[in-house]
Amino acid sequence: MAGDVVIKPAEADLEELTWQDLIFSQMSSAGLRLARPRRAADGSLLVDGWCATEHVTGTHQPGRWPEIIVVGERFHAALRGIPRPSFLDQRASRWAISDRVAWGEIPASEFPYVRHLPGLVSALRPVTAASQLIHGDLTGNVLFDRLQPPAIIDFSPYWRPTAYASAIVVADALVWEGADRKVLDAVTHIDEFGQYLVRALIFRAVTDWIFRQEESANSAAEDDDPWARAVNIACQLAAAGRLCDGLAADGGGCWLSWTGPAAVSATVPPPFRLRTAERREGPGRWCSPSTLMANSSPSARVNTAAPTTTG
Repeated sequence: MAGDVVIKPAEADLEELTWQDLIFSQMSSAGLRLARPRRAADGSLLVDGWCATEHVTGTHQPGRWPEIIVVGERFHAALRGIPRPSFLDQRASRWAISDRVAWGEIPASEFPYVRHLPGLVSALRPVTAASQLIHGDLTGNVLFDRLQPPAIIDFSPYWRPTAYASAIVVADALVWEGADRKVLDAVTHIDEFGQYLVRALIFRAVTDWIFRQEESANSAAEDDDPWARAVNIACQLAAAGRLCDGLAADGGGCWLSWTGPAAVSATVPPPFRLRTAERREGPGRWCSPSTLMANSSPSARVNTAAPTTTG
């Protein structure tokens, strides 16, 4: 850092830096602080492989994941409507490659040694949310200052659904920062969150594997497996989405409504909350748990006093 400027090796090329300078100058950042690009004395954004941004005060504070997600959503709202930049197609960094694997644009079979990758890929199904510009690395790049609004640094642009950015925060929290399942409370408003979390874990796991190959990490590090718990949670949530043919998403949870006897007990994993209702929500909304769900599926364990019925 030099004065009020942070100088660092540039990970983006001149085209991306120029684009970022332009959009940051145009967008509203109410309730946020942005580490905007700074130019050299001659007006250059890139000098001998180095770039600069404004210095913003604050620190990364592990555990504030819900707030990071809210800050990200605010930032993404400000980015909405900005066209997709063409340079995204040219990037070949480890992060860009891993993101394409997560979204099926590079075959996962090209990375046969990434731990948990086959299981994660098998949990994937299509999502319908629209893509837009997002920050794909929020977790360590939202800074908190007691006296000022949160600050966003090191913008990492991707063209994906905004829920993917939130899922990356949750993945980082579960894998690297010691979060438990309570972190899922921060994403109960996101439909099909399991699908985004699966993609986020693919993104991070493939990136980590590429990094280890490039840095010649020793075998002892490979023996560590910080991923297993997060992968299990993600696959459970993704399976819950697949088994929701007879369930209706309703904001904070799923309705389990059925035409059979009322003597029902159920356990549903986060982020879903069990609700029962004796009312018809419209065609296809009045249903019973499926046989698969009644037989201890990953999404729910349902026991009824009588055989299940379909409504």
